[in-house]
Amino acid sequence: MYLVANVRETRCPEMTQNGSDDGLPSVIVAFNKELLPSIRKVQINPIKLDEIQDFRAASGPVAHPYWQSPPSRELLAGCQKLRVGATGAAFTSEQRKGFSWTAQLTDYLAQLESWQPGNEDAS
Repeated sequence: MYLVANVRETRCPEMTQNGSDDGLPSVIVAFNKELLPSIRKVQINPIKLDEIQDFRAASGPVAHPYWQSPPSRELLAGCQKLRVGATGAAFTSEQRKGFSWTAQLTDYLAQLESWQPGNEDAS
């Protein structure tokens, strides 16, 4: 009853896709195939399509792409330069104590402080 009640409510788009030829979602197919045989003692019948047809499909997740604006891309590149040197190897803790790296960090932090949410596209 719990599974049927939940599958009849609002479903995410992935769950509205059928998992079998009889139109059942994959979670129901898995329940009927894998779990049901082991709990037959309690006399539960397989879930049928007519028990779960009344549902609402939710909209999919909203994607928020990061690092799209020029200021954001510069921040990402600056962060990456602080982590990895020209050789492609991560800076050691000893290298990060050096004047050159510390100066780069100071410049990066100033750039980061000047970033504003309004710099980004609101879409």
